[in-house]
Amino acid sequence: MAEIERPTADRGKRYVCRTCEVEFVVPRDETAVCCPICRMNRIRTIDY
Repeated sequence: MAEIERPTADRGKRYVCRTCEVEFVVPRDETAVCCPICRMNRIRTIDY
């Protein structure tokens, strides 16, 4: 079974989808528009 790499904030900005609740990281030089899983534009930034 492949191991899933946990998103880290040092690689980019961390977001969570309000529809499917998946967390993902977008590189700092890119802008998140939608969730990469469900493609809904209901995302928010996670502040740690």
